[in-house]
Amino acid sequence: MRTSILVPVTLILALEDQYAIEGDEEATFMCAISDPEAEVTWYRESEALSADDKYDMVAEGARRKLVIRDIHTKDQTKYSCASNSDRTEANLFVEAFVDFCPGLEDQYAIEQDAQAQFSCKMTQPDAEATWFWNEQKIEKSEKYEILADGYEHTLIIKDISLKDELSYSCASKHRKTTAKLFVEALVDFCPGLEDQYAIEQDAQAQFSCQMTQPDAEATWFRKDQKLENSEKYEILVDGYDHTLIIKDITLKDELSYSCASKHRKTTAKLFVEALIDFCPGLEDQFAIEFDAQAQFFCKMTKPDAEATWYREEEKLENSEKYQIVVNGYDHYLTIKDIRQEDDMSYSCASKHRKTTAKLIVGELVDFSPGLEDQYALENDAQAQFSCKMTQPDAEATWYKADEKIENSEKYEILADGYDHTLIIKDIQLKDETSYSCESRHRKTTAKLFVEALLDFRPGLEDRYAIEHDAQAQFTCQMTQSNAEATWYKDDEKLEGSEKYQIIMDGYEHALIIKDIRLEDETSYSCECKHRKTTAKLFVEELVDFCPGLEDQHALECDAQAQFSCKMTKPDAEATWCKADEKIENSHKYEIIVDGYDHTLIIKDIQLKDETSYSCASRHRKTTAKLFVEALLDIRHLEDQYAVENDMQAQFMCQLTQPDVPATWYKNDEILENSDKYKIVVVGFVHSLSIRPVEMEDAASYSCASKHRKTTAQLYVEALLDFCPGLQDQYAIEYDAQAQFSCKMNKPDVEVTWYKNQEKLENSKKYEIIMDGHDHTLIIKDIRHDDDTTYSCASKHRKTTAKLIVGELVDFCPGLEDQYALEHDAQAQFSCKMSESEAKATWYRDGDTRIKPSEKYHVLVDGYDHSLVIKDIRLDDQTSYSCESKHRKTTAQLFVEGTDKTTDEVSAHVLLALHDFCPGLEDQYAIEYDAQAQFSCKMTYPDAEVTWYKDDQKLENSEKYEILLDGHNHYLIIKDVRMDDHTTYSCESKHRKTTAKLFVEELIDFCPGLEDQYAIEYDAQAQFSCKTTKPNAETTWYKGDQKLENSDKYEILVDGYDHTLIIKDIRMDDDTVYSCESKHRKTSALLFVEALVDFCPGLEDQYAIEYDDQAQFSCKMTQPDAEATWCRDDVKIENSEKYEILVDGYDHTLVIKDIRLEDETSYSCASKHRKTTAKMFVEALVDFCPGLEDQYAIEKDAQAQFSCKMTQSDAKATWFKDDEKIEDSEKYEIIVDGYDHSLTIKDIQLKDETSYSCVSKHRTTTAKLFVEALVDLSQGLTDQYAVEGDASAVFACEMSTSAADSAATWYREEDVLEPSDKYEIRADGNIHRLVIKDVKTVDETHYSCASKHRKTTANLYVEALLDFCPGLEDQYAIEYDAQAQFSCKMTLPNAEATWYKDEEKIEYSEKYEILVDGQVHSLTIKDIRLDDDMSYSCASKHRKTTAKLFVEALADFRQGLEDQHAVEGDEKAQFSCEMSVFDSPAVWYREETKLEASSKYQLEQDGNFHYLTIRDVVKEDQTNYSCESKHRKSTANLFVEALISFEQGLEDQYAIEGDAKSTFTCEMSQPGESATWYRKDDEELQENDKYKMSAVGNLHTLVIQDILLDDQTMYTCASRHRKTSAKLYVEGVIDFEPGLEDQYAVEFDKQAKFSCKMTTTPAEATWYRGEDVIEVLYPSDKFEIINDGYEHHLIIKDIKLTDQTVYTCASKHRKTSANLFVEGTFVVYKCDAALKVLFVAACFCLRFIVLFLCSWIIFLPLGDA
Repeated sequence: MRTSILVPVTLILALEDQYAIEGDEEATFMCAISDPEAEVTWYRESEALSADDKYDMVAEGARRKLVIRDIHTKDQTKYSCASNSDRTEANLFVEAFVDFCPGLEDQYAIEQDAQAQFSCKMTQPDAEATWFWNEQKIEKSEKYEILADGYEHTLIIKDISLKDELSYSCASKHRKTTAKLFVEALVDFCPGLEDQYAIEQDAQAQFSCQMTQPDAEATWFRKDQKLENSEKYEILVDGYDHTLIIKDITLKDELSYSCASKHRKTTAKLFVEALIDFCPGLEDQFAIEFDAQAQFFCKMTKPDAEATWYREEEKLENSEKYQIVVNGYDHYLTIKDIRQEDDMSYSCASKHRKTTAKLIVGELVDFSPGLEDQYALENDAQAQFSCKMTQPDAEATWYKADEKIENSEKYEILADGYDHTLIIKDIQLKDETSYSCESRHRKTTAKLFVEALLDFRPGLEDRYAIEHDAQAQFTCQMTQSNAEATWYKDDEKLEGSEKYQIIMDGYEHALIIKDIRLEDETSYSCECKHRKTTAKLFVEELVDFCPGLEDQHALECDAQAQFSCKMTKPDAEATWCKADEKIENSHKYEIIVDGYDHTLIIKDIQLKDETSYSCASRHRKTTAKLFVEALLDIRHLEDQYAVENDMQAQFMCQLTQPDVPATWYKNDEILENSDKYKIVVVGFVHSLSIRPVEMEDAASYSCASKHRKTTAQLYVEALLDFCPGLQDQYAIEYDAQAQFSCKMNKPDVEVTWYKNQEKLENSKKYEIIMDGHDHTLIIKDIRHDDDTTYSCASKHRKTTAKLIVGELVDFCPGLEDQYALEHDAQAQFSCKMSESEAKATWYRDGDTRIKPSEKYHVLVDGYDHSLVIKDIRLDDQTSYSCESKHRKTTAQLFVEGTDKTTDEVSAHVLLALHDFCPGLEDQYAIEYDAQAQFSCKMTYPDAEVTWYKDDQKLENSEKYEILLDGHNHYLIIKDVRMDDHTTYSCESKHRKTTAKLFVEELIDFCPGLEDQYAIEYDAQAQFSCKTTKPNAETTWYKGDQKLENSDKYEILVDGYDHTLIIKDIRMDDDTVYSCESKHRKTSALLFVEALVDFCPGLEDQYAIEYDDQAQFSCKMTQPDAEATWCRDDVKIENSEKYEILVDGYDHTLVIKDIRLEDETSYSCASKHRKTTAKMFVEALVDFCPGLEDQYAIEKDAQAQFSCKMTQSDAKATWFKDDEKIEDSEKYEIIVDGYDHSLTIKDIQLKDETSYSCVSKHRTTTAKLFVEALVDLSQGLTDQYAVEGDASAVFACEMSTSAADSAATWYREEDVLEPSDKYEIRADGNIHRLVIKDVKTVDETHYSCASKHRKTTANLYVEALLDFCPGLEDQYAIEYDAQAQFSCKMTLPNAEATWYKDEEKIEYSEKYEILVDGQVHSLTIKDIRLDDDMSYSCASKHRKTTAKLFVEALADFRQGLEDQHAVEGDEKAQFSCEMSVFDSPAVWYREETKLEASSKYQLEQDGNFHYLTIRDVVKEDQTNYSCESKHRKSTANLFVEALISFEQGLEDQYAIEGDAKSTFTCEMSQPGESATWYRKDDEELQENDKYKMSAVGNLHTLVIQDILLDDQTMYTCASRHRKTSAKLYVEGVIDFEPGLEDQYAVEFDKQAKFSCKMTTTPAEATWYRGEDVIEVLYPSDKFEIINDGYEHHLIIKDIKLTDQTVYTCASKHRKTSANLFVEGTFVVYKCDAALKVLFVAACFCLRFIVLFLCSWIIFLPLGDA
């Protein structure tokens, strides 16, 4: 044993402190040690360091170096180096790197700017910085201001000139940043723009200016709108001169116009004077000689503008001949006393325009003589007007009133020289009016008076009466009110008497004949002064009732009810009505007449039949009522089914009325509430509960109401129960079967088995057995998915248990044969089990159990089980087995003796195998890893192996290190690169093992992240890095929080570049951010500086000249933050003019003693932000002098206020109290330079108040005092009344209620005094005159006079328009063609308006409005339900209203449709939908009314009606109808003969691979088509797979080439029925692979045949030749093993007789092979050399024999 001595290693050169700057690439520590070969350890403080990307340890002889890369401030600490006996320490000092972020940026300024500024940020606060222009250092001076604030560094360059355009730099300790100042030459205006003046509609206006540089760019603006060259604007540039031409001047062009250069702007205003024009101008005027005057009129575009009138060129002034008037915009010239010499041109001229027109004077055409009044009678043939004109054949126009008359059938116009005539034909009362004849210049008028003709309109009409009527009446109307008339009976004059009553009422004349007799039947006449009208009275014999109808009583659903009455005349006609609806003979009503007797029979009594019924003869009517009592009916009980011992059985029925009593019966026994019976009533529903259910409860149960009874049966079935039920069962995966059993309380009862909810049938998997009371389910071929719940259900009960399937503990892989040498230390068997830590038992020689001992070590490691056999001997060669709970695996140990020489040969002994256990496994590495390693284990220690990379042999080198450690072999691959990604092998003498090295490309960062700086509320900050692979996946982190794309974070990848953008920067964003690839990570800090901002900033301020002060205020986001105030760009300090205040967050600038020059921009600047606003100073506008009080009297024309302002034409606003005053008819506002005046017109008392004139800055106020005038403040207005009104009222209002304001009333010129006719009232200021009982004679004018004023108005009295008779209610049915309302008015052809409710009706397709004399009618067409409303006819004075009642049409929204059924169907159903909810309907079969029965079910559900025909037979084929009150719908039922199956399909069984399988069925009729289906819904078509045929009644389906997925349901469907059956396909049990020939030598211990089957478990039978092995041969000769899919036959103790054919047969297939047995020679005991020679001779002989056999076989036949 070697002993090592530790030699101390000392440090001969100590470490020294090192200095670095943040960001340096590296820093190095160095020391030296006494032993160049010794190792040292480096430490960072107490942490031992190892080589990586950060640290590199270098050994150079005795020197030792530590290289620290990528220097950061966090690297500043103590570092040490330690040997085994010594140690040295030193510090690394890291100076923070002072950099610029951001650096300077180029700045741009303009010549003469106040200042320019450069700013940059340094990475350290308050770091020293030096400023330079070019290379010359800058010091603080008047020209340069240098500022430093924390990170911020600023250089301000003042008073900018062109020579300041230089480079400027800022230098820190480590860095320098440079930028340039670009100074642009100033482009200015000299001179600028000047204000321009123009007149509206001028062709153009022009602005001009000059710039300091020729052809410099300039932009023109109209206010803020940029101008371009266009039709409106022309822009010219000529060297220094710039011109803007504005064309087509309008008022809206009056604005500011600007010209802006790059740096300056000049502005001026265009003033546009409004054009004073004429709109419209003068127009030619026409006058007639001797006219009193002619007038010219024009309008000007400006009110009260000056204008001059001219006659030709002669200027006109106001005179007796000419009157010139100006009224605002309107200008008039009136020329009086027209003569021919006035015919010439006249002009009106304004300041800018002139308008001219001509006065044309025509010669006068007059009448001499004119027209005279004419008189005519109504209906005269004609009337005539005549006149003469002063000129022959002059044109004349005739007028009726104001309507022009043309030649027509009514009017004839004649002209003969000077004579003009108008003939009016067919004179009517409406022709009475004025008629005029108008020449060119004159008009003559006269009146036609037409006397009314006394006539009858309408005349008498024939009347009809019945004998014994109380009276009959003749009526006629005359064309004049209260005209005299005489009545005649035939030629006999009639006077008023008991028999005859004569009535006259205005226009109406009536004769009433009383107590009508048959002899009154004759002619009657009415005669007036000019006309006579005649009519006849027809008297009919009376037909009456004796006795009449009497009230009847019925019960709902009664078959019928009957009304009867007798008439006074046999077989007389009579009409029956239900309410007002006429009744005809129908299925509902039967009308019978038998001599004097009349009968109405009402059938199928319903509640809606309860109403009044009447029988009307021609003359009389008798009425009675049918009272229908609601039927208390019961919806039928239904039979109930229960099982013995059920908790309860329940009957329920529904009554037609809620909460009414009902009686329950069991058979005939009345039931009461008890423990056994519970009776419940809830509304319409009655229920009987029987509990608990017993066998004796089976009986009839009934529920009886007042009128009906319903009965049903309770059937009680004996209980089928389990005793005992199922119990949980236990099985192991792959067991042959498991079994559930239970017993029922009755034998041979049908039950159903379930797996969970799935029904089970007998199959290969499940066997169901029933034996008397016993029921059994056998589950075969147990698998894990069989572990679930199983149930057995009888008709009434269900029992459930669970099958618990345990996992099979198997071997995978099992044991393998092992090889050892005698005296080996050990041999090992290993296997794996399918369950971790499972129990296993080891055996030797099949049945000898092995227990752990010195000889045998048993090892268990999770799934791995091992048997280690120590100290190997020859007798250890035998079989070894490992047995689990369920399986067993066996292998052989072969032991080779050690007494043989290396050149010995044995035919039976194998050499020791050099194998790998385990072999190589794939390895994974990353590019640039230090190393990757393969390892494997060999079954022999220190065995020689060779390593390969692909096919290249590997040796030890710098790249590859090959190691051997006993059984273990290693290959170490160093400095891993991508080309190392390949296959590696290790090869021994006998075996080779191979694996692959997978090298993944390294994804690194180059460069990584760098620290970033931002200010709070910056829009964003950005981190960027690069990866060594494009588009590599990376993950970003904020601290430890993973970041995703969001509103806050934007992650970008562009090839190698990876970017994180952080938006909307906040203080909590100040942290570490990292970017991580698959292999590396880079981190940096985001430094966020708190923002000093303004919230809110400055706002523009407005002040007036001479104000004491103005103030700017803003708030900063940090208290007491530094701020700088500037006026324009000049810094402001505290002074008498400016006061600067700071109060926490608030910053204020106070500007004192405001002047116009203070108007400019002011700004406040913090460290980061600047806020700017403007102060606007307005010149003060004041009054001098102000307003003074004014005095006026009520009704004065005007009053005026005046004042003067300190600015000319300054804007001012006038107020009355606080109400603004605008220019109007009431107020006139005038501004004339400094003078402002307000004229108040038409003075009223309410005008007395304060008036103010307000300038922009000041107000002056004065009062107007108004004295009251006694006047009529509101005069009389015309009043309108209708004849017969109770009163008409005139009212006026006086301006005061004082005593001196009395009033006098006049009718025309007559003073009125209070009387029955006139009522005079005074109520304060209000005076009223009430005229009572208004007549047409009251129509005239009335006046009311005060002390100073008088007011007059007219009373117009209109004749009354009334209705007689008015409208009456009308009845219609929905969709009727029309309904009509009629009424009569008191005057013919009077205007009337029709209304629907309040909506006016116009003539249309819907409404027809007719007027026929006094009769007015409204016809409503196409009746709808929404027409059911009130309708009114309104005259001028009256209104009559009636209602239209519209009954909903019981129509069919959807009628019946033909139905098709098959003979034997359970039912056929008709349905229809009616338009009215719950409308009754009657069903018919052909003409026979249907009632509800077992055959027919009649149902109604709201709008829907249903007829169900049960048990359909061929005879049901006919038409069926549903009839509503108004409509009928009919359809046919077609019944088809049933096509069924006489013999259905039966299940078929087949084996996978069978050629075919056939299904056959028989139909009830030959020649019918059939459709075949697979899985119910998949229709089959004829093809190679499916063949269908039909012969007579037989239908056949042949399925070809049977496969497993053919196992399913197959269906054959006829037109009406279908039959189904299942095809069961059994999987073929085949061999794959089959048996193979085996070779053995006589006296071998065994030979083995093996094959694999396609199904497990599967039965197999072994044969020797034709003999079954298990039957004929003892088991010690043959061993048969089944292991899952594998089947083995082991033949033991091999003999020559064992050579034969062996076969393994499954259910469907078999496989055979031969066993060839080779004979052996007997070898006697001899020395080893002889044995070797003998064996060699045997081998040689065997070789010769085989060679000769082969030669003979292949020898050509001829040679043989």
